[in-house]
Amino acid sequence: MVMEQTSRIRAQLVNDRIVTWNRDPLDGLVSTRASRDYYVDGLVDEPQLRQQVGKGGEVGFYGSMFLQDVTRLLPYGRGVEDGFTARLSPANERLDELFMTASPTQYGPAQNVEGAVRTFVEDCAQALMFGPVTYELAFYSRAASPEQFEAFRFEQILQGSVSTIKGRPVQFVPAGMSDRSTREGLHYVELDPATVFQFQLDPRTATVVAEAWEIFRAADRQQIVPTDMLTKHGGTSTGFVFSEHRSSVSALALSGTRELGWTGRDLFTDGMLDPFKALRHLRFLRFQLIVREATLSGLSALLVRAGERMGFEAKLTVEGLKNAVDLERAEAGLVSGTRSISDLLVLEI
Repeated sequence: MVMEQTSRIRAQLVNDRIVTWNRDPLDGLVSTRASRDYYVDGLVDEPQLRQQVGKGGEVGFYGSMFLQDVTRLLPYGRGVEDGFTARLSPANERLDELFMTASPTQYGPAQNVEGAVRTFVEDCAQALMFGPVTYELAFYSRAASPEQFEAFRFEQILQGSVSTIKGRPVQFVPAGMSDRSTREGLHYVELDPATVFQFQLDPRTATVVAEAWEIFRAADRQQIVPTDMLTKHGGTSTGFVFSEHRSSVSALALSGTRELGWTGRDLFTDGMLDPFKALRHLRFLRFQLIVREATLSGLSALLVRAGERMGFEAKLTVEGLKNAVDLERAEAGLVSGTRSISDLLVLEI
């Protein structure tokens, strides 16, 4: 079992000042975590590893908006930790504390179960837009009693870095993190198959997302065309018509994202009638339901495995969410004319 001393300093940039948040409750404990954190941009002297883990490509303007929109999978109330309810059963204060420690927010330890659920779902959903996501279930104990676990944490492993060697999971890491290497020269650390979980979308949905990324990048490349045509190639004498170019890009984007349903926050919908906008919006909500189900089912699986290792049983229940039946009713209301289009356009899951 690989053990490492835990000493994490969490911080955020607020008004150009680094502000550290509450002390991590796992500080001072040792971890079973075998995977490593590192930055792709720092792999200047390791082009082979950089190519392995940097396959996602540029996010771009439309991709950034898409990621922000697709990860709104849980309703908001007055803050980030309400708007829905989540509970662990059987009810147990210590179990809640373990769960909140396992999925800390970007501002510090989660204050309730809902905050921990939201953090995990949003982080996992965003990563799923780039392909399969791998988590390692890390357990924490005191140095004097390494087999007596006191906590656990869901650790997302850098995408693209996980593979298998002789049927066992490994993570490719910078040379300075491991002496082991493949014949091709990629260094790696071994992972415990009992604590590694991979989440992925179903093949059809994954294909829809991959095709959407191609459209987003194509649309991004077209953003500079009007400026180039009007400033570098003779201005209006070229016959370039901005409105026609924009219309063509929008038509391409709408066609390529038909199954996805996303409208680029209406940047692609000039001239589209409201009923069609509503229909696409409902289609996008259906897509979000698929993503949310993948993240929540994965989270439940991680919780079950943690319980098996630490000797507890727990079930996660999330309530206050719209489901497929709600969307079927909304679509039926759109078709029959009994639901307000303006209400459908702002509907969230």
